Amino acid sequence: MTERDDLVGTEFQGRKASRVVEFIPSGTFGAFYKSEAFLKELGYRTGSMCNTEPIGFAHKYDRVAKWYNLSKEDKSLLDGIVLQVGGFREGGVMIVFFNEPHLSEQGS
Repeated sequence: MTERDDLVGTEFQGRKASRVVEFIPSGTFGAFYKSEAFLKELGYRTGSMCNTEPIGFAHKYDRVAKWYNLSKEDKSLLDGIVLQVGGFREGGVMIVFFNEPHLSEQGS
């Protein structure tokens, strides 16, 4: 896991990033699984993978739909998105936080 301070303030999907974390490729879906575990440890719910589309995540909702099922308003309520870097299967993954990251009770 690598913090990408150089990308803070960059626009992704029309919103500015407050924090960006990158996971390097590590086997089939390895970076994706690590990024998903990281978000779940922080208390976020993630949407389902849908080809190369972003995956939304949010803290205050029980379920996050696939990207193509999210309205523009729904997308504006997300805490962030998970993006592929070279493909979810064998590539890396970037987690882009739009809101300051929520920290779990364990302080993760």
